[in-house]
Amino acid sequence: MAKKIFLSDIDLALNQLLQAKLENLASDPTGTESRIYYNTVSKKVKYFNGTVWLTVVDDIDTRLTNARTPSAHVIATNIALGAEHTISGAAVGWVLRASGATAANFQQLAHADLANVGTNTHTQIDTHLGDATKHRIINDSGSSNTELFSASKILQLINDINTTVAGSLVYKGGYDAATNTPLLDATPITVQQGWTYVVTATGDFFTENVQVGDMIIAKQTNPTTLAHWTIINKNIPDIVAATEATSGIIKIASAAKMTVTTTEDTEAVTPLKLVNFLGLSASKLPVAKFSQAIGDGAALTYVVSHNLGTRDIHAQVIRQAAPYDIIDCEILATTNTSATFNFNVAPTSGQYRVVIIG
Repeated sequence: MAKKIFLSDIDLALNQLLQAKLENLASDPTGTESRIYYNTVSKKVKYFNGTVWLTVVDDIDTRLTNARTPSAHVIATNIALGAEHTISGAAVGWVLRASGATAANFQQLAHADLANVGTNTHTQIDTHLGDATKHRIINDSGSSNTELFSASKILQLINDINTTVAGSLVYKGGYDAATNTPLLDATPITVQQGWTYVVTATGDFFTENVQVGDMIIAKQTNPTTLAHWTIINKNIPDIVAATEATSGIIKIASAAKMTVTTTEDTEAVTPLKLVNFLGLSASKLPVAKFSQAIGDGAALTYVVSHNLGTRDIHAQVIRQAAPYDIIDCEILATTNTSATFNFNVAPTSGQYRVVIIG
């Protein structure tokens, strides 16, 4: 019978093992804990527990023919549990309580069971609601120290403060210098000291050129000249086309411009277009190979330095004697220059040769 030898565990990653058979033997083999096989004489599946061989119980085992039928149980539950479980002596709508600390008996909850649970009267509730230390009245026009302003009233007061306190910065929005919107130049709108605008379109503010991102701040109320404003320039240069001397934006060259006679010197080439132009592919790259004998009769792990400069490798382990078969073990592409081979049983001295292609 043909077979393939594995010298490492096989992890199916929760995938199915389809149309498989257990090892068929007529008698118990040498036991290794958790080993399992099918006995062709007794027609039973057996496993080794570390001491003796035991038979796996199957559905025709006589020990499974003496079934027991559970008796009925009296139980209180909020869902139906089937015919074997009932509530004895209760009626629909009853609220039940345990009548004993250990006995599984229930009684209907009586009115007396709720006595003294809550003692608040209507008068006590009214007094509680009227207590100004626990509740407040919202009154936007009041000045009592027991009443509160609404959220909208508070926001109004904050806005009033922002527009009246001298020297505070108040963001008022964007300013289009190309169209003078809102009117801040020439005949300005009413402006308070500290009002701040951010330029959204390049243009002239009075006689000063401003750019997108600049800020203008009123130094006084109702400013009418450039001197009445503070201009904060963002000091960020305009984005320009990239050159060998200047950083900037760059255009990607098209495949049509990838010729040996091209004079294009202002567009960039991507790695993909370069690979395509040179005609490179995985099948056309030079193949590098490394091989080494492994095995010393003791170690289970061998780190092999191949120095191929990549983790994209293909590795095999070949027996160094007849039948010179390819065996399986755990192989890790550890680094760009080495691979690790793990075994469950230590190979003998020089028993295998590893071949690595990258």
